[in-house]
Amino acid sequence: MKSGVDVGSHFSKHSGRYRQTVYDANKQLYKNIGSELDKNLEGIVLDIGNGGVFVYDTDRLKQVIAVDLTFDDDVKHSKNIKYIIGDARDLSNIESNSCDNVVMQFLLHHIVEKSKAMTDNSMLAALKESHRVLKSGGRLNIIEMLVFSLVEYAEDILYGTNYHLLALFNKPMVKFYSKKGLLSRLYSAGFHKIDTKQISIGSKWVDPCPVLLPGLIKLPTFLYPAKCYSIVAEK
Repeated sequence: MKSGVDVGSHFSKHSGRYRQTVYDANKQLYKNIGSELDKNLEGIVLDIGNGGVFVYDTDRLKQVIAVDLTFDDDVKHSKNIKYIIGDARDLSNIESNSCDNVVMQFLLHHIVEKSKAMTDNSMLAALKESHRVLKSGGRLNIIEMLVFSLVEYAEDILYGTNYHLLALFNKPMVKFYSKKGLLSRLYSAGFHKIDTKQISIGSKWVDPCPVLLPGLIKLPTFLYPAKCYSIVAEK
């Protein structure tokens, strides 16, 4: 997930504070996400962009393959968890038609490039790779903050400006999607039977920037400009 600032290095540097948001400011949100994923996951699960954070029950699954650009040394160890350094856009070390479920939790807005056109290509490549590794009937489980279509349109118009501004402050680029924008990309990647469900943030306060500014800002939930969704797409 390339941008003006290396995402893997940024996550590695701030992983402690990022993980703390899972158990502090955004505790209820991640609890709700875990409950939703526990309903959907079974068999062999490929968790892309995992970062060593599991909010769902891994013990009941046959195998969990966690993929990310970097992992800390203190990640959870279990006989059914395997860690792989890799990129969502190139999962060549994962066999085709081998996974029952793929998880992308707060990953998609980090798949960015120098331009919107390049980002669109990378996004589609990541979704197609997930489609490839899934068994027939397997499901891609996306947890993502979605914005209104007008916000996504403004993001696209200001993409270059945002890219250079964030790089100036040594922060990685992010790109958020609307429900319509994300679903159209999922259909283009070959998915069908797509279900969406809003997940309650469940708190009066939320950490709006757990990656860019982990633990430094708390925002009232009614002011937060995005909604958390679970999107399940079948191959």
